[in-house]
Amino acid sequence: MKTRHSHLIAALLLSLLPLQSVAEQRIANNSDAEIRVIANDLSSNDQQKIHQWLSKLVGSIEYTFGKFPLERANFNVRTTRSSREPIPWGQIKRRGTEGIHFVVDPSYPLKRFNQDWTGYHEIAHLMIPYPGDEDLWLSEGLASYWQQFLRYNAGVLTEQQAWQALYAGFQRGERDTRYSSIPLYRLSDDMHSKRSYMRVYWSGAAFWLEAEYLMLSQQHTSVVTRLANAYRPYRTQSFTSGERVIRALSGEQWPQLSRLYRKWQESHGLQMPLKALDWFGVKVQKGKVRLNPNSPFPERRQLAYRAAPSDNRN
Repeated sequence: MKTRHSHLIAALLLSLLPLQSVAEQRIANNSDAEIRVIANDLSSNDQQKIHQWLSKLVGSIEYTFGKFPLERANFNVRTTRSSREPIPWGQIKRRGTEGIHFVVDPSYPLKRFNQDWTGYHEIAHLMIPYPGDEDLWLSEGLASYWQQFLRYNAGVLTEQQAWQALYAGFQRGERDTRYSSIPLYRLSDDMHSKRSYMRVYWSGAAFWLEAEYLMLSQQHTSVVTRLANAYRPYRTQSFTSGERVIRALSGEQWPQLSRLYRKWQESHGLQMPLKALDWFGVKVQKGKVRLNPNSPFPERRQLAYRAAPSDNRN
């Protein structure tokens, strides 16, 4: 969900929006998935713009994941006006037909919609089932991690910009030290009341980067390849647990990932994942990310950005 907005505020916002006539469209895709867009009253131009934006989101996750993660999904779109950003709010919907609720300001041009991180963050949630409140850091971390590289895969960010945005998120999480006495899994369960979004979101993102480093360096496969294999052809569960997600990734015979998961679960603050950054050839000088262009670093990074093509058949 969008950072800094609690479920209560979100529900209130939706309740205050005007009820208007509803239009329904389908999004064409390469996965034979049934993807519906249910929107309130929009002009024909705005309908086209929102459809193009959502189609770009779907395309970015199909390219990254190998196919759309769900057999069917609903995108519910409500409008607002005079917002400071094109997508002021988004939230994943797990019960019933899974999908995403968006509040959008259609006055913004398509380019601004395509550049905004919110849509990529929300659609990345669909890669895994909901892992439960105590492991919310795992799903929000996954979405915070992939919002950068989905934008890179969509051509919205350069590779350097994607890593710069990820590093900036780590810095924000590192500075969130208000509840350092509380382990991450407990803070995750109480994130909204304590407003500890930065530590929860970006600790989770740091976990996924370290998981990527472990998987590629020791198992010679990427996290997204394992996720795609674990939940292909279509994900049938809406709810699971963090442990089951990790088990699907690592298998019973490889406990290193489970140890990493436990380490972050019990963590009391975000420690910059320097070893993982270094393995990918990501260097930081005076706050600016520089990517090592020499082999093997570009090859390592590219392996992390999408599921292996040989695993994208069915």
